[in-house]
Amino acid sequence: MSFCMKNQYFLLLCTFFCILHADTYTTVRGAYYYPTSSRFREIYSDASIYELELDMSVYDDLYAWISYGTLIASGKSIPFGCETELFILPLKLGLKYCLKGEYLGVYSGLGAVGAYTKIQNNASFANQRRTSWDLGGVAKLGAILYPAHGMVADLFLDYTYLRAHFSNSRPNVVNLEAELDGLAVGVALGWNY
Repeated sequence: MSFCMKNQYFLLLCTFFCILHADTYTTVRGAYYYPTSSRFREIYSDASIYELELDMSVYDDLYAWISYGTLIASGKSIPFGCETELFILPLKLGLKYCLKGEYLGVYSGLGAVGAYTKIQNNASFANQRRTSWDLGGVAKLGAILYPAHGMVADLFLDYTYLRAHFSNSRPNVVNLEAELDGLAVGVALGWNY
């Protein structure tokens, strides 16, 4: 085994023990997504977002977190009423500060968002599919409940700022910018290690 390979295994092993030693929890999150753009609401009336999140204490009550999720919405385009679908795959990471009691904790945090966005149109005269990779930000507020030993329930409110820029190389086709900002209100369930 090479020296570099041994170092990688050692680093992986150290990371694993740090996660076991630190206050860490994993949650599955589900939320109603309320877009701030009136055009988004006209086209895609309802949207939900589902995520998997990992939180790890890095210093006292300061936590680093990372989440990956999916938002899928369908609707009718304006003004023609053709079917359209929106897929957003956000990867979020950041820091949050948590004040914890015995059965309840509250937190606030900030982070960055990297998202793959795809719009699928079912109209013959429009681009059938547009995709984009974009960056944004997220602000988080929430309350964590500890209903039983090791269990975690999280009531949260997340605001995501995200603009998708769809460019096109075809002639006579307009480039598109979509405002995907929104407020997610939801609940998460998980396990504290």
